[in-house]
Amino acid sequence: KIRRQFYAHETKPGRLVAVQRMANVAGVAHLDERSHMSIHPHLGPWLAFRAVVVLDDTRGPNDAQAPKVPPNPLDSDPAARRRVDEAFDAALAGYETPGGNAMGQWRLWVKVRDAVAPDHPARYPEDQVMYHYNCLD
Repeated sequence: KIRRQFYAHETKPGRLVAVQRMANVAGVAHLDERSHMSIHPHLGPWLAFRAVVVLDDTRGPNDAQAPKVPPNPLDSDPAARRRVDEAFDAALAGYETPGGNAMGQWRLWVKVRDAVAPDHPARYPEDQVMYHYNCLD
């Protein structure tokens, strides 16, 4: 029975949940601490978390059954790590530029995702990217 449900967009006190951290602990995707991206073993960074459901009357797995966190693919691919770090730094620097890059700032964040694996087969189509980044520039 669903006892509590939380949505990723909620920010009111008592409703804010760390959906990426939950996905990491549940073994769904690795949460890369440097880029703050969840990276799935097959989908790469092209996934979105929208809700968390808490089942209060269900027992979880014991330690032996607990899901394992997937490895971070950036740990075994120095070129990808470098691409992601450079793209992340460029996206952050966009906020520091006087006048900023407000209209195109979101594109810099998409470049961070693209840097994980350029031409990833699970990459969202452009209209879906715009939907997720809530952009129309």
